[in-house]
Amino acid sequence: MAFNKAFIMLPLSLAANKYLNAEDQNLIFMLRCAYGAMQCVILILVAYVYTQALALSKHKGHDSAIFVPPPPQPFADPNKKTYQEKTYGKHVKSTANAMISSIAFGIIITTGLHVWKGMLTGLAIQVVMAPFNLFENALAKFFSHGR
Repeated sequence: MAFNKAFIMLPLSLAANKYLNAEDQNLIFMLRCAYGAMQCVILILVAYVYTQALALSKHKGHDSAIFVPPPPQPFADPNKKTYQEKTYGKHVKSTANAMISSIAFGIIITTGLHVWKGMLTGLAIQVVMAPFNLFENALAKFFSHGR
């Protein structure tokens, strides 16, 4: 079942803007610690999923052909589906690499905005939303739930 993250992000963003005091050094330190701890846990889980994906890509049957739909384009016709033929191993590797780059880019952007502009809202949102983003990934779902 799909989950609409806006029901968490919007109230969290509004509450962070209203209740987070950017002058309170203790609060900033606690928020940095929570963000750092959450991202460390996420990175450990991503490393586990990546190693499992690499092992799966080298498993028996890794060279079998599968048909994968292309990533959605902004103005493409949703009824026109052209599938790309890939090998199973290469598809699993590319999905794992996309997950790593997405997580790393999010960490870099959030940390950069906090260091450059002192933005606290992004840290607060990512502390809560990082687990949701990880477990929406197809590989993370597959290795955590077996589906």
